[in-house]
Amino acid sequence: MLETLFKTIGGRLEYVGLGTTEVSDYVVQQLLVSAPSLVFLDLSFCRYITSDAFPVAESSRFIFSSTKNPELEMGPLDESNSTASSSDQSQDSLDTQVNFHPRFSVDSGSLPKLKVLLLDGCSGIRNTVVRRVLAAFEDSICTLGMSRTCLTMQAIQLIGTFHKRPLKLTGLTMNEILTRIGDDEAARALTNNWLGLTAGIIKSFTMAALQLVHLALGGGNNLVTDSLIIGISQTCRNLLSIDVHDSLRLGDRCLIALGENCVELKHVNIGGCIGCSDEGVIAMVHGCQEIEELDISTLNITDHTLTAIGASLLHLQRLFVDYCRRITDDGIRNVLVGSNGLGCMFTLKQLSLVQCRNINESVVEWCKARLNPDALVICDSSAHR
Repeated sequence: MLETLFKTIGGRLEYVGLGTTEVSDYVVQQLLVSAPSLVFLDLSFCRYITSDAFPVAESSRFIFSSTKNPELEMGPLDESNSTASSSDQSQDSLDTQVNFHPRFSVDSGSLPKLKVLLLDGCSGIRNTVVRRVLAAFEDSICTLGMSRTCLTMQAIQLIGTFHKRPLKLTGLTMNEILTRIGDDEAARALTNNWLGLTAGIIKSFTMAALQLVHLALGGGNNLVTDSLIIGISQTCRNLLSIDVHDSLRLGDRCLIALGENCVELKHVNIGGCIGCSDEGVIAMVHGCQEIEELDISTLNITDHTLTAIGASLLHLQRLFVDYCRRITDDGIRNVLVGSNGLGCMFTLKQLSLVQCRNINESVVEWCKARLNPDALVICDSSAHR
């Protein structure tokens, strides 16, 4: 039904949200060839979507693969192919089965100038989608959302080695992707025997993504290292937000680099990066004084960090210090009053203090009395307005 609708009204479509629906690759293919004005496409958590929703570039044409229709039951296979695995079947045999839509091609000028593509939570999305999307929308794509997919950090290499550089890419989210690239020699070479992406890959990625302003690589990926973040910070100096939560191989070096190079940062999530300490966080907040949202949960920080926050981050709106076991009431007070008696008192909208064992209920009430009435102070399982 949707493919018929797209053929009818596709010429007027610019923004399409299909998140969490059960659309198939074929429906997306038909949308892409029917909506020349499409600039925004949200396919988040569509369980049937795979890389085949997007075409393969061949010379001046784009080839859309034969795709399975998930709404139809498996049709009978040709007897000669009945014992063969699906990977052994020819493309022609797939095209003739009743549960497959045939492949087709379009010329390079038939696709829309897509700017935003969200594929977060699509478990069928793998590394092959990167080259397909970049080739199909190389002159327009600005934001790629690919968190919680089956991508690996090889996607960083694929972006870096794409023939058109620099890209227009300004936003890239790859939180909670697969943590291992593979076990073969190529994977070992790509990752310095699992120590981290090579310097060459990091450089090629940053040169391709010069315009990057929003980056998310969090979720415990062991290839998110100091070297990667330092390399990004040295080239992509216009970063406004970075999310590398739970990256256990990050330390103070990358935070110091962010403070030196990315002074316009507004949103920073380093929660769970237990290798970071007072030294790195203080250097970052001194350098990045435009920060509006900061998550430093579970870090082994002290009141020295909170004092630096109160003195430097005068635009801070949201602060998360959950499970920071060494901070005390004095540190929280310093966040609010700062060094000039104002601190973040008039800007802070949310303060989260879950499981901060040295924070007393009295300081929660003290904060509530000084913050704006709509500010939210969260302490353990209670939320106090």
